[in-house]
Amino acid sequence: MHSAIIPPAYIEDERLRVSLYRRIAETVFVKEVRALRQTFRDRFGPLPAECERLLKLAEIRILASERKIKSVEVEDGKIMLKRQGDYMMQSGRFPRLAGSSADAILDALRRHIRQLT
Repeated sequence: MHSAIIPPAYIEDERLRVSLYRRIAETVFVKEVRALRQTFRDRFGPLPAECERLLKLAEIRILASERKIKSVEVEDGKIMLKRQGDYMMQSGRFPRLAGSSADAILDALRRHIRQLT
């Protein structure tokens, strides 16, 4: 299992971690997530993979919301997005993911959602 967290070893202070989780949850623009990513690097050093995944998930949430997508799922290598109660398909099929690692899947989801109108 691949975590999407702020590891305690990266930021030891629990209150600060909770505050940063809140800031991530409150982001509404991708540029805010990018700014947070830079803040993390400046204050705490290079981001651990778990923290990078958390920020990628925030970007996916925002990109999906901007495109009125209510649900983002990945099942059996298929991207299953739901908008207005219906699944979004391409030529009657769900788009497929190329990667299999958690990071590759998150990157592919971001790219795919970015391309949607």
